[in-house]
Amino acid sequence: MSHQSGIKPTANLLSIFESSRESARAIKVIIESEQLESVATLDVSVSWEQGFSEIQSWLEDKTPCFILYRLDAKTALGASEWIVLSYVPDHAAVRQKMLYASSRATLTKELGDSTFTDSIYATHKNELTLEGYRKHIQHKHASAPLTEREQEMQHIKIAEVSVDIGTETRKTLVKGLALPVADSALEALRDLKDGRVNYVQLAIDTAAEAIGLHQSGLIPISELSSHIPKDRPLYTIISIQVPDKGVAIAFVYSCPQKSKVKDRMFYSSTLQATHEMIERDYELKIAKRIETDDGDELSGEYILGELAPTPKSESQPGTPRSFSKPAKPGRGPARIIRPN
Repeated sequence: MSHQSGIKPTANLLSIFESSRESARAIKVIIESEQLESVATLDVSVSWEQGFSEIQSWLEDKTPCFILYRLDAKTALGASEWIVLSYVPDHAAVRQKMLYASSRATLTKELGDSTFTDSIYATHKNELTLEGYRKHIQHKHASAPLTEREQEMQHIKIAEVSVDIGTETRKTLVKGLALPVADSALEALRDLKDGRVNYVQLAIDTAAEAIGLHQSGLIPISELSSHIPKDRPLYTIISIQVPDKGVAIAFVYSCPQKSKVKDRMFYSSTLQATHEMIERDYELKIAKRIETDDGDELSGEYILGELAPTPKSESQPGTPRSFSKPAKPGRGPARIIRPN
């Protein structure tokens, strides 16, 4: 569950969306009186390509909005695919930006997550044209550009896979377990990269064996510890402004002592793969990875000290403890028995 504003759709919006799933091309939604309300609809008689031109009149220079947009493609269950267009212009008020950023997940959840197959975040009108949508699709499916070194490593991996394995050959296992990541979590990481949020928390659904979004939003670094659960592990990626060094990314793995054993196993096995995915797929260079079993120790001073270490910060009390290995089973440490 993402960190949300508490603003929910009105009964009118829920009714309009339910009755217009196959008869509307687009529905404009705004935040009005602390609720998500429908203020305009576009009939499905307009083709999905032409619809992008029609909704341009809905976009204002300083007022954000959501647009629920119906495509002609069908889901596996035969229903129409919908996408969410989040329009938050640069000149909008800061409070409006925060409200819309923290209400998007609630909107799709209340209307049905399975209905929406994609989302676009736009700050300019031209990003919500047909050409802008096609560029989004092209970028979404494009492979990330590789450096010369990455290309070399890719060739080596391909060569290793193609080698015949005999009975005497030892295989090298990949370090870490990679799990599928939910679209909401991927979208939150994109928001983090683009500066729309400054922290994202990822949680593992052990039953589904997948990584999902726990929370995301804009918070002061001093409040981070209050967002760390005390009964379950969590991955927290936070963007911090470090004095004289610019923006830095910290990856926090919190694993309270009260956590279930199964949860500990999943998180520890997935830690490295998740770290690499964030750096590889989103070009978010992680400056420091922090591991702790007590979220209360994650003060703003400590995190800044880890990102910009000084002799003073290294000697300060309250440093998060690293995970200690359990004692080996037995009768305790070896003892010397002296003869009588």
